[in-house]
Amino acid sequence: MKTIKSTVWYLEMRNPALKDRQPDESSELPEYRQEGMPKPEENSQEGRLKAEDNRQVERGREAGTADPVLPEGFSVQTLHKPGVADYLKLYKSVGSSYNWCDRLLMPKEDLEKILHSGTTEVCLLKYNEESAGFVEFDKSIPGETEIVYFGLIEKFTGKKAGFPFLKWAINHALEQEIHRVWLHTCDLDHPAALPLYQKAGFVIYKTELVDQPVVER
Repeated sequence: MKTIKSTVWYLEMRNPALKDRQPDESSELPEYRQEGMPKPEENSQEGRLKAEDNRQVERGREAGTADPVLPEGFSVQTLHKPGVADYLKLYKSVGSSYNWCDRLLMPKEDLEKILHSGTTEVCLLKYNEESAGFVEFDKSIPGETEIVYFGLIEKFTGKKAGFPFLKWAINHALEQEIHRVWLHTCDLDHPAALPLYQKAGFVIYKTELVDQPVVER
């Protein structure tokens, strides 16, 4: 499969409710665990990327906002053990424009195992009776939650639902007594993705260049 070089940003948010019980900051942060992605390698461009990231960190830390409610007509429901076909339809409807392909390359039995595990949660954003987007959580590591996927179907972008849905996802993750929520995005994603995450309070803790598989159209 064809691959291209892509910049990946890893972002985190610490749980303010557990501020006095945070783990040692010097402890090693988890490696990128996205299925189908080759392990990132060191490269000489990383230093230049981190310089801009450092300028963005403090802006992210100051980005506290009141928790918005979802716009009228929008709601969220948890999908309990979604079927692989229904999940992939939703996955493609959100990510096809942004080279989401990891789940498409995965054997269906492996994907079903993930979706039906007790540590995966998929929540569907709805507009009335239509699917509008989704968020997927991975809770497999004690004390933290990864937002593995987050996005809206293109039809529903620009309707001021993205940021409230992201805040909903963060609050939902922090309902558990965890120390951190983290996620990743890359330069193949929607241009507004990184600024949106920073506006919500996420800060960059690592940047890498990776060989990203690309879906040939």
